[in-house]
Amino acid sequence: MWWNSPAPWFGMMFWPLIMIALIVICMFVMMRMMGSPRMRMPPWRGRDDDAGPSSRALEILNERYARGEIDRQEYEERKRVLSQRLVHRTASH
Repeated sequence: MWWNSPAPWFGMMFWPLIMIALIVICMFVMMRMMGSPRMRMPPWRGRDDDAGPSSRALEILNERYARGEIDRQEYEERKRVLSQRLVHRTASH
């Protein structure tokens, strides 16, 4: 009776795909749970959240210098100020 309906074929075709998808999802979740702290970080947090604002400021400074927006003298001065802030910040913790 139900061998004439398309339902068994549908289940037979898609059941292995559903199982493979579940296995892949489980492996992904396990790898995120057991991975490095950066991998366990929720996706809505940025990559540099734990690096701190001083390191982000240094990245921006490097990018501006590379684009030619600031000259070498201004780059060195700002870099010195940022490094002093970073040293002061780590010493206070």
